[in-house]
Amino acid sequence: MPYGGTLTLSHETFRRLLRDLIASLTRHGFRHVLISNSHGSNIIAIQQVADELAGELDAIIVATTYVAEAAEAIGPLLEDQPGIQHACEGETAMMMACEPELVDGSDLAALGTERGAGFLKAGNASYRWRPFAHMTGNGVSGYPAKATAEKGEKILEVASDAIAALITDPETLAPARDLRGEGTQGVPFRPGS
Repeated sequence: MPYGGTLTLSHETFRRLLRDLIASLTRHGFRHVLISNSHGSNIIAIQQVADELAGELDAIIVATTYVAEAAEAIGPLLEDQPGIQHACEGETAMMMACEPELVDGSDLAALGTERGAGFLKAGNASYRWRPFAHMTGNGVSGYPAKATAEKGEKILEVASDAIAALITDPETLAPARDLRGEGTQGVPFRPGS
C-alpha cells in the first residue's frame, strides 16, 4: 500500500473469498482442489484456508506457489539473486515474455535493490511483520537488470513443469490415511468399535 495505485484485500476478506470459492466448487462435485498462488504474502492465508477447509469439506485441498514448487529449477536461471523476489530479475523476465509492452526497460539497473536481511524475521527463526517499504523504496526487491524475455520463457516453463508434476504425482491428491487402528489401550477410535 505505500506505493501509489496499489489495491489490496485484508487477509480476512481474502480467506473468506477463498473459502466461498472452494465451498462452491465442492458443491458442484469437485473433490480435488489446487490453490495455485503466485504472491508471497498470500502463502500463510492460503495455507490457513486449506487447513480449515480440509476438516470441513469432503475434498482434498492442496495449496502451492510456483516460487517454492519450482525453486530448485528457477534458481540456476537467475544471475543476480537466489530466487524469485518482487519485480526482480525473474518476475520482470516473465513479464517480458508475457506482456513486454508493460515493461519499461529503459533503466532496469537503477531499480534493483537487495532484499533487506531479516525483512520478515526476528531472532533465529521467528517471524516479524514489517511493511514492504521497510525493505525497498520503489517496490523492487531483487535485480531486474538481467531480465530477458528468453529467461522469462524458461522460468515459466520450469514453473509450469513443477506445478504439472505436483498435480500428476499420485501422492498429491491421494486420500489421507488413518493409522489409528481400531483402538488403543482399550479406547475405541472409530464409531461402533
